[in-house]
Amino acid sequence: MPFKVPALFRRDRGSEQVEDVGALVAALRRQLATSPGEPRSSTLRGQIAGMESQERVRLPMDGKGESRVWLAGYLAGHLDAWVIRTRGRMPGDLLVPLAAYAAFLVSPPAERRLEEAPPVNLLKTHLLASAAVAERASFPLATEQIAFEWLADQLAIPMTPELRRRFLAWRERRLAELNETKDAAS
Repeated sequence: MPFKVPALFRRDRGSEQVEDVGALVAALRRQLATSPGEPRSSTLRGQIAGMESQERVRLPMDGKGESRVWLAGYLAGHLDAWVIRTRGRMPGDLLVPLAAYAAFLVSPPAERRLEEAPPVNLLKTHLLASAAVAERASFPLATEQIAFEWLADQLAIPMTPELRRRFLAWRERRLAELNETKDAAS
C-alpha cells in the first residue's frame, strides 16, 4: 500500500517531535493544497480525516466506497493522532513504520483476522501486521508496542497483564525465529 511521507517527517528529520495534532493537520492541509490532483492526495485526505476523528475506528474498516489508499491514510492519521494524544508527542521516526502497520490493516488478510473473536482478533491481526512491517522496515519493540496498544484500544480490548504477557511472549518467539533464520542464512 503506497504511503507518502509528509515533508515534515522526511527521513533526514526523523528526530523531530510533533506535539500538536492540530499543527500536524494544518501541515497536511498545506501539503494537500500544493498537490490536489496527485495520487497521494487521497492518502492525505484520509490522514486528515483520521487525525480529526476522536472516535474509535471500526475494524475492519467500512470505507463507504472509499479506496484502500484513503482507508490506509485514515488509519495512519488516526494512529498518529492517538500517539500524540496519549503520549503527548510523536517522534518523526515513528511515522513510516506506523503508516505501514495501518496500511496492512486494510488488506484482505488483516480484515479476515479482525472478524475473529477477541482477543484472538487482536493477537492474530497484530502478528500479521507486525511481520509485514518488519519485512520492509525496522519495527522496534517500543513502536510495535504502541501499535499493539492502539489496535487493542480500537477493538475495545482491555490491556490486561495477561494480554501484555502474551504479546511479549509472541514477540520473543518471533525474534528468536528471525535470528535462527539469519544464522542459517549466514
